Amino acid sequence: MLRKRLFIAVAAVLAAVVVTAVLVVSGAVTPAARAGSLTQGLSAYVVATNRGPLAACSGGSDCGPANTVWDYIHVVNRNPLLNERGGSRATVPNAFVINSIDTSASVNGVHQPNLDGQFTPPPNVTPFNSSSGRWPATVVCDGSPPCTDVQNPAVLPGEDTAPFYAGWIHTNIDPAGTYIFTYKIHGTLNGNPVDLTASSAPIQFNAAGPVVVPNGQPVQIAFVGSSDLPDYSQDFRNAIQMAINKQPTIRGFPIKINESDPSSCGGDADANVAAATAIVSNTQNTAVIGNPCSAGFAPALPIYEAADLVTLSGSATEADLPSFAPHVFNRTILADPAADAWYAQVTALPSDLAFQQKYQNEFGAAPLDYTDLNFDAASLLLSDLQKVSKIVNGNLVIDRAALANAVRNTTNYQGVSCTITIDPTTGNRIDDQAALAHCAGN
Repeated sequence: MLRKRLFIAVAAVLAAVVVTAVLVVSGAVTPAARAGSLTQGLSAYVVATNRGPLAACSGGSDCGPANTVWDYIHVVNRNPLLNERGGSRATVPNAFVINSIDTSASVNGVHQPNLDGQFTPPPNVTPFNSSSGRWPATVVCDGSPPCTDVQNPAVLPGEDTAPFYAGWIHTNIDPAGTYIFTYKIHGTLNGNPVDLTASSAPIQFNAAGPVVVPNGQPVQIAFVGSSDLPDYSQDFRNAIQMAINKQPTIRGFPIKINESDPSSCGGDADANVAAATAIVSNTQNTAVIGNPCSAGFAPALPIYEAADLVTLSGSATEADLPSFAPHVFNRTILADPAADAWYAQVTALPSDLAFQQKYQNEFGAAPLDYTDLNFDAASLLLSDLQKVSKIVNGNLVIDRAALANAVRNTTNYQGVSCTITIDPTTGNRIDDQAALAHCAGN
């Protein structure tokens, strides 16, 4: 059977890759937030350029000031300025010389290790060349110009300056919630190591908004097949097309399937994470049919959960899949260990046998296992899209959260595999033996 379990952590987007040309951000600057305690005459605090909340964007050209916050990391040096000669800024007595800044973030109070990072100043700037211009560096001339001796930035006694600033963009793969960004500044004071810590004020990252399909454009649905099981992928693709043939539009809007085929069943977590990231980056995708296998589904599910993008699988049976996406995971097959025995009952039902015959008449071969359940998944999804969508000013508006809620609360939906009821707490299909007996004609 198409199933296995695999999980990896899902990375949200650290927006330090944003070029410094995006520095001008609209809105008032927030007051200083969470200044660190005085350490050897030194302290640090953060000033943000956007109070929030931040709307979600795709990570492309639609991202702008409404989706971005820049944190200016200030260091205050309250040590006395001594009447001693210092050569460069880095050698002035009581100057705080900065070696690196560690970044971390929490969402709703929970640390997000995937957002951990470190910035180091020129000349050995990391991690991005685009961040090099954010540091106030000291350049010393040895002999004649040009001056090439680049030294670490230093905060002189009596100064309050921002030696670095970091940018964060809220994309639609990031979980919604309250974010706090924390910065640990590593440096030296008169040759002795000193660490300073400061955090931003809490800022809200909002969930992605509704999908707005312009008049004349199609409703887009993602389908995830598997490159390592091309025959199954083809049959599942055919089943989805059969469902579309049965319901070709959503309130008059045509339907488009966006397919990707990572190695879903071979355990290639990176490929499935990349596919899921691409799917949620297309903000016109309204839902996901797939993955066919649990091994590929597990690492992808947290990405769909963060984007509030509902998923339906007709073949992934691993029991713990709901834990990876508590609100958007659903399936039209039973979870293990009951799936095999239950599916043997389903394939003998008159309604399922009729589907198998119709499929064979249309495509010239009998369908592979679980093709019927993918037909039901697609049909159920199209039905719910019709229910929750609205026409507004000629455009079709689909609330992703409302769609996820509609799918999750499915009760007695008539499919070819008998009536479908989904457990609203898990997204699992309920094993309704009484319904199976009725569908069997008993």
